[in-house]
Amino acid sequence: MKIIKTLILVFALFSIPNISNAQIIEGMEGQLGGSSSDSGDSDLWWLDLILTVGIEPFYGLFFGFQGEPFPNETDYSLYPYFDNYSGNYMHIEDEGRGFQGQFNTHFQNNENTLSGGFFQLKLSPARFLTIDVNHLRLYERRIQDNQSDNLNITNFNVQYNRIRGPKFNLWWGSGLMLLDGNTLYGSPNISTGMTIFVKKPLSIYADLQIGAPNNTVTTLSQIKLQAHLERFVLSAGFSGLQVGNVFEGSWSIGSGVYF
Repeated sequence: MKIIKTLILVFALFSIPNISNAQIIEGMEGQLGGSSSDSGDSDLWWLDLILTVGIEPFYGLFFGFQGEPFPNETDYSLYPYFDNYSGNYMHIEDEGRGFQGQFNTHFQNNENTLSGGFFQLKLSPARFLTIDVNHLRLYERRIQDNQSDNLNITNFNVQYNRIRGPKFNLWWGSGLMLLDGNTLYGSPNISTGMTIFVKKPLSIYADLQIGAPNNTVTTLSQIKLQAHLERFVLSAGFSGLQVGNVFEGSWSIGSGVYF
């Protein structure tokens, strides 16, 4: 319950709509064109965090806790809640699947002039591995001349499925981020995310992808509530994109399928 309350608080903080009349995509393109390299403090803050919290919890989070099942001891479910309990991974020793695929899409809007569509394909050829390709295309109506700007961001991720529980999944990985406004920029990225299977048919999904096209820190994030209907899923939530110092959040509604 503590994890769920924390997620709800984060969701509320990031869900404050932006009603500014400033052109958002132009601001993001300005950040990219300016080659903003101000990354703030460059201290090893992550090392301080590890030493403060302790090495063992971080080692367990990234590499495995004592007594945790090995990847070959877990199977994918046919689809979430197929047995009224299991999420992506089965909680019983009955034979499941060694492969899982997902396709998800959503429409998003910031209640002003910005809207867009998101498409995501996840292929998991092994219990511990997922290949994630996703694409976000944003459109914004220009107030001064009623024309439109567009921005595209594509991520290619290879992710390690670190925690493979029947009710909780967590992953992290890296790959390539491509951001295309007036000019196409690319950079390595890192990604992480989790799914909490609350109770049939509901789950909470959250992910974060971070890159630095043209030395401009760019983050793409989303959090959503999902309703599973056998192989199909319906979702509603919040998506955020930050390019340099320009951030914009949008409500989202979407669907998906497991195969």
